[in-house]
Amino acid sequence: MSQFKNFRILLVEPEDNANIGAVARAMKNMGFEDLALITPSRYEFERAKITACNAIDLLKNVKTFDTIEEAVRDSTDVIGFSARTGKNRPCIFIDEWLESLRTRSASKTCLLFGPEESGLHDKHIEQCRNLVRIPTNPRCSSLNLAQAVLIVLYELSKNASLFPRGSDNSRLVEWEEFFHLDHLVNEVLIKCGFYNKGTPPHLPQVIGNLFRRSLPNKREMKILQGIFGRILKSL
Repeated sequence: MSQFKNFRILLVEPEDNANIGAVARAMKNMGFEDLALITPSRYEFERAKITACNAIDLLKNVKTFDTIEEAVRDSTDVIGFSARTGKNRPCIFIDEWLESLRTRSASKTCLLFGPEESGLHDKHIEQCRNLVRIPTNPRCSSLNLAQAVLIVLYELSKNASLFPRGSDNSRLVEWEEFFHLDHLVNEVLIKCGFYNKGTPPHLPQVIGNLFRRSLPNKREMKILQGIFGRILKSL
């Protein structure tokens, strides 16, 4: 399962050390190794290891970050998992996402799972290329954090033979480049007077998600940054 080395399991603001340990155990069960936390409420190794079973090594090597931007900076794909949907939060089901991985499984991918009580926040969702939903009973759609992680990793493991074992990553754009593009676009919109009282507050998120879903390669990203950079200088 060496192809799974490119996946990072990223828990956003986890609240329960028992869940962190259970996630580590699920990862170990399915052959995943890279566990990271964003601003955990109170991470305590001794409490987390109680539910980690034979995955103590993953807990010892867990990475922690202060912001979502730091955590996904060097990734080439970011996928969020959520049971909540809405007009500005379109989701795809897990089967559709797995199908898309046939050509991208070798990319460095962050899998985002939100806080136990609230799920992913808008500031986290805006960094995701896609939101993925696990089919559940609509009358009780919320899964335990560790359960959700286990289901996702099981599906990846089950379909591992369908994914290419090697691909050229030299053209894939790291998420840090999207941060720069976001800044340029926002500055252009500010300077040209686009924003007003009637501008939807989620507009920057919509634009950013549009670029992320298009998955531009490095050359295309340089062109986009160049265009908006030139416009900004002319304003």
